[in-house]
Amino acid sequence: MENLAKIICFGDSITESGGGDGGWITLLGETLNADPERSCEMINCGFSGRTSGEGLDRLGEFVLPHLPGVLLIQFGINDAYVHLWQRISRVSVNEYARHLGEIVRIARERHSQPVIVVAHPLGSRNPGNQGNRLSQAQNVEPYQAIARRVAAEESVPCIDLPALARDRGLSAAEITGGDGVHLAPAGHTFLADAIGKNLYEILAKQI
Repeated sequence: MENLAKIICFGDSITESGGGDGGWITLLGETLNADPERSCEMINCGFSGRTSGEGLDRLGEFVLPHLPGVLLIQFGINDAYVHLWQRISRVSVNEYARHLGEIVRIARERHSQPVIVVAHPLGSRNPGNQGNRLSQAQNVEPYQAIARRVAAEESVPCIDLPALARDRGLSAAEITGGDGVHLAPAGHTFLADAIGKNLYEILAKQI
């Protein structure tokens, strides 16, 4: 684990909120730095409300200066969002796939290890709360599938949060807060533990 020197967390509000007290990035950093052999620098490049395309636009200014390192890529929830006055998502699944692939390519060119993080399970599946008459959870599912597909096609590690939540018997209601999207305290704890354990395995293969 000597090469676990820098972890750049790149995503939306789920990432941004992870840097606060009790946030998953804070918790993960505390765990890693409790062992001198796993000491690392945690860098939060989370931007609330942003899609993968908007993240890509900010990559040069906010992320590239921190590379090389391990780049956790965590977008999709805002991409999938359908405004009440619309019938289409903010970013199509094809564009989302293209953006993820480009972020992976850029990270690799800068001698970094990209890791795709599949968005956590969202709350209520009741239809009708978005412009296409589906729930946000239903709209996000195709983007979760695309994240898995891009990771497989690009041969990069994938941290599949919905699968890990199922393995642990955790429901979306336990992971998310009142809005069914942002993380409850238990959700931050889950992400810190799930991402941390997968990082150990990912980085062990690099040694």
